[in-house]
Amino acid sequence: MNVDVLRTRRTAKGAIQPHSAVALFTLFVVIACFITMIFVIEHGEQRAIHEQEARTQLLAHTIESTVIRSVEDILSQLRSVESAVQINPSLLTTNTDKLQSLLKNQLYYTPVLRGITLYSTHGRWITSSHEQP
Repeated sequence: MNVDVLRTRRTAKGAIQPHSAVALFTLFVVIACFITMIFVIEHGEQRAIHEQEARTQLLAHTIESTVIRSVEDILSQLRSVESAVQINPSLLTTNTDKLQSLLKNQLYYTPVLRGITLYSTHGRWITSSHEQP
């Protein structure tokens, strides 16, 4: 009887052998893993590109805001010098030491400026926040 059972197992046509089933299952799992890996890599790369673009936009916005604030601050300081000269025009002629002191104070409040120099409309040096050139 054992021989007949073995023969029926061997001779069953169309049946998948156990080692073939394991091999096919393994192949299926490998292909599924490979497809999953490609999917994750592709979407991970797209996500990284999107994140880098977002960071770049944020950095550009931050730099733009900083530059705008700096320029507005400089304009404000220069307008205050203009106001002081309009109120007391003698600062341009006789009180250049006071005007130089005012310019030095403006530099203190505006660290992005390295120096302020005033020239007349004819190009003559009037004063500077530094010593005379």
